[in-house]
Amino acid sequence: MILGIMPSSCKKYGTEATYFVLNGNIKGNTNQPISQIRVTKRDITVRSDSSGNYLLRYDDYSRNTSFNIKYIDADSTEHGSFKDKYTTIKFEGGPFKDGEEVTKTINIRLDPK
Repeated sequence: MILGIMPSSCKKYGTEATYFVLNGNIKGNTNQPISQIRVTKRDITVRSDSSGNYLLRYDDYSRNTSFNIKYIDADSTEHGSFKDKYTTIKFEGGPFKDGEEVTKTINIRLDPK
């Protein structure tokens, strides 16, 4: 099982979830990719790779299509020192069907501290 995804055979109260995929790239103000940035949605966290790319997958049983996402520089100065960024992501086109997977790409630029 991939972090944040329930197999399609799993149901909660007889209803399948919608599967949301958020991906993108994180760069600094000099256009250089930033690795090891934590990308968090509530209790799900992934980190950007050495190219600044991230992929966050999660499921949701509600009909909510807006989610708060945090981009956090947790390693302090190892890859530079950047201000945290908080944003709300909205998946357009809902309501989505049970079991549907929807994808959104968000590229983020972080400012130095």
